[in-house]
Amino acid sequence: MLRQRLGGKMFIAALQHLYREYRFQRADFTDLRRAFEHVSGRDLQAFFRQWVERRGSPVLQLKAVEVSPVEGEGSRIWGQLRQIQAGAPYRLQVPLIILTEQGQIVEKRLAMQGRSLGWEVSLKKVPQKVVDPRFDLFRRLHSEEMPPTLDSLVSANPLWLIPPQPSARRFTERL
Repeated sequence: MLRQRLGGKMFIAALQHLYREYRFQRADFTDLRRAFEHVSGRDLQAFFRQWVERRGSPVLQLKAVEVSPVEGEGSRIWGQLRQIQAGAPYRLQVPLIILTEQGQIVEKRLAMQGRSLGWEVSLKKVPQKVVDPRFDLFRRLHSEEMPPTLDSLVSANPLWLIPPQPSARRFTERL
């Protein structure tokens, strides 16, 4: 998230500065923040306070997403983005990536400072899904976004493991 905020070149320059200043020494998050502030010229205290010192993570929910055709121009998609975690809302730069049926990718960043944010995007094509395929924002993932784990495979049904030798063994022990 810091790399996106500052840009790739500045991010690498700040890491290089940190390395030069703290090579063979112990550095903490305050030192990391100072290195990024030195190179970028920005005050990053609020960013580090939110992402390093605060417990928990944002939990986001898309609500009331609707699509309507716009005559001669394509379509329009809009909806509500909500933070539903306990505690105060986070200040977020939410990546909104819309995929269309024709393969077009439209990417927007939504600046979210409160519990709820209305958004709207005009498109030349019909939208198919709204996603965050790169997981660019630290947040609690929805269950459908989580990759399957060995635990979920093992707990559902017994699993057959086929080792490189010719004999197969039934795997039934729970982890």
